[in-house]
Amino acid sequence: MNDVFRKLEEWGCDVAGTKARFLNDQTLFMSCLYGVLEDNSFDRLGKALEEQNLKNAFEAAHNIKGFLANMGLTPMYNIAIEIMEPLRKGIVTGHDDKYKELMDARKKFEQIMTKNGL
Repeated sequence: MNDVFRKLEEWGCDVAGTKARFLNDQTLFMSCLYGVLEDNSFDRLGKALEEQNLKNAFEAAHNIKGFLANMGLTPMYNIAIEIMEPLRKGIVTGHDDKYKELMDARKKFEQIMTKNGL
């Protein structure tokens, strides 16, 4: 098994389910995993939260939640949900700790990808 996939599984990601969605095309799966690192939604979310822009924060959080779910990145997905659901209810403040937690998880994901990537 690819070292990235092993590390992601150890972290709690749904690698098997995601591989199945990608018809076991590991090259495509890896390419999409790297795409997560390039997505600017994390920065857009941080900026929107800082500006207390509910609409932009919700859109960014919803986008993040969607692609994390599709990629089986469960640890990050769970945090994204904890940010998105209060935003859905109109609560745009008090997300600093969860946003930091999400960014810390993103950094862990980045380390898995850069230390073990192809």
